[in-house]
Amino acid sequence: MRKTFLTIHRWLGIVFGILISLVCLTGAVLVFQTEILQMLNSNLYNMEVPADAKHLSDTELAARVLEQLDDGQMITFIQVSDEPGVAAQANIAGMGQKNLFVNPYTGDVLGYPKYTEFFDTVKSLHRWLLNKPENHQQGTLSPGRVIIGITAIAMSLILLTGIWLWWPKSRKLLKNRLKVSTSKGFRRFVYDSHVSLGIYAVVFLLLMSLTGPTWSFGWYKTAAQTVLLQGEEERLDSHQRGKHGDQGQHPMMTRQEKGDRQQSQVQRPEDVGVMHLSGNQQQHGGGFHMLISSLHMGRWAGWLSKLIYLLAALIGAILPWSGYYMWWKRTRTIKKEA
Repeated sequence: MRKTFLTIHRWLGIVFGILISLVCLTGAVLVFQTEILQMLNSNLYNMEVPADAKHLSDTELAARVLEQLDDGQMITFIQVSDEPGVAAQANIAGMGQKNLFVNPYTGDVLGYPKYTEFFDTVKSLHRWLLNKPENHQQGTLSPGRVIIGITAIAMSLILLTGIWLWWPKSRKLLKNRLKVSTSKGFRRFVYDSHVSLGIYAVVFLLLMSLTGPTWSFGWYKTAAQTVLLQGEEERLDSHQRGKHGDQGQHPMMTRQEKGDRQQSQVQRPEDVGVMHLSGNQQQHGGGFHMLISSLHMGRWAGWLSKLIYLLAALIGAILPWSGYYMWWKRTRTIKKEA
């Protein structure tokens, strides 16, 4: 069994190692994307609140935003935070996740956040190898999307077989596999680093790799939804419909579905769905998608989990290269012996 797992671990690492390193490195860049963009766009995230100011009603806010949009533009939904000084965000059909910031007290459009192009490119590389599907929200596949999804599945198998291979048979061996030797040559240093750093980061890397394919394959997303929620999603959807009205605008509906419905009719302010969010709910939210996003991006414990994910992703980017080095040294040794 060990020999079989070693073969799987080694050859999957050889085939997918470069891609795994790329995915982990781009993922590390995206970990603190929100915080960096908030810092660079502080005028959008920290507004001056007028004295005795009150938020516009949902209909008034939607009407003001619609007045300022270009002809043909439609709103999929608006997010309004209950925290003072935080701008509302209007999602415009066809703009993806790039929301238009709006003053919730006056309805004035503040604009789109700046400096997003770099992170958009990194995200496209991370999710699709720059080969974005025509309609990724509806499950359209592209070669890049398929390759990334298969790479994530291969990474999970590499990590699981790595745990099996690492598992020590004695307490003494356990101690050796949890430390890195710096006095027994470079080859031993690389091996110890590969084994020790890998096991320290394996849980967090597994959370990333196991949740990653939900953005690539519809069948994987369905299976994960069934396992994780087991009917809870249907209950959440019913709750959201009851709370926001069943007008095709509740937050659990995909943006593309909302856009399709809106394109078939003249949009009225009262038809625009408005989500009122409190505290960190705007980033964490609820439902299956938010659960997967939280697990995949390390949002489940604030700054601490994000910092851990950053370190784990950097380790994940390094592990394939230490594996390549060990494989190269092994093949050279076998050739010399032959």
